[in-house]
Amino acid sequence: MDVRALAISGLVAGVVMALLSNLPIVSLGNCFLCLWLWGGGILGAWMYRRLQQEGHAAPLTGSQGLIVGLLSGFVGAIIGSVLAWLIGGVGLSAMVASQAESAEELLGGATTSFLTAGAESVVSLCFNLVLYPFFGAIGGAIGGVVFGRSPAAAMD
Repeated sequence: MDVRALAISGLVAGVVMALLSNLPIVSLGNCFLCLWLWGGGILGAWMYRRLQQEGHAAPLTGSQGLIVGLLSGFVGAIIGSVLAWLIGGVGLSAMVASQAESAEELLGGATTSFLTAGAESVVSLCFNLVLYPFFGAIGGAIGGVVFGRSPAAAMD
């Protein structure tokens, strides 16, 4: 495998996967069988095929696509968990601040909200480290099969 192409395609597909899965409204696409997670794996396989060295442009196999999708899933899980913590932590703190009647209550509530957000983030990271790579690997394997052939071989 081309390590350079693997790293670039895994990182880019993982970032795209995390962004689409955590942006408000857009993240609703994951309600359709984890659409953005599959799509990130497929994107990673497509990018890997495009970034391979011209002299080393061997056909992409399903197992290579699976590896690219797995890597993009791990990157997406970590970045997605950080984004979820940032988006969720800010919202939780704003909610506590709006409901506080005194400064003392605000400080106590803010501490509790950050602790709660931290615990939720750890659980979310563990959950994401299983789901993102799983669906990313399946999407990458599908992308490897679909994009694996060279255009000349597809015509034969």
